[in-house]
Amino acid sequence: MNIIVFQHHKSEGAGRISQWANDRNVVLHPCLAPDWFTHKRQFNSRFDGIIILGGPMNVDDNPLWMRHEQSYIQQALALQKPILAICLGAQLVAKALGAEIYELPEAEMNWQIIQFSDKRAMSVPQWHEQGFQFSLSAIENHSLTIEAHSPACPQQLYRGKNVLGVQFHPEWHEEQLVLLREAFKTDCPFIKSENIQQQQVLQQWFFSELDWLFKSR
Repeated sequence: MNIIVFQHHKSEGAGRISQWANDRNVVLHPCLAPDWFTHKRQFNSRFDGIIILGGPMNVDDNPLWMRHEQSYIQQALALQKPILAICLGAQLVAKALGAEIYELPEAEMNWQIIQFSDKRAMSVPQWHEQGFQFSLSAIENHSLTIEAHSPACPQQLYRGKNVLGVQFHPEWHEEQLVLLREAFKTDCPFIKSENIQQQQVLQQWFFSELDWLFKSR
């Protein structure tokens, strides 16, 4: 399986997704979206799926490269390719599915608790000031489910037949957090390591979701 991975910042890589891919003989093809989308791209049939990561920009910035990325996302949705979308990526895909992207009353930063619709709770890394909001009609039109929320962000996770969008960052293991601290200095909210148990719980949940989405097992 070949999956193209869109990064939006050189220091925000695939994180623990790379470990998942290595364990399952999945080949990741990373590219930096602002450079790759300098012109329109047609979806390449060699790719079996897409991963769209986060980044420091906002959807409403909407530069030319982001409009090209939106076009690529629309193609992938039409072809029913599996798409994992994280933070900014989740907002880009949500917009393509008809959601509103809006400014949160309060930014979510550092490790925060989210609640799943089955009443489970999990501590996850967060770093965003905007969120997505699907209307009931958009949810019905695209057969989506909203499966997690937090006090500051009512929609934290959406799922469709071939799409998983999360507002938080399940891909950020400790090594990735170190890279963020080095790149963003005092702007980075992750000033210390999180305990190993929370990272293990997050990884177990995330790898299970990746297996479901990309049907690698």
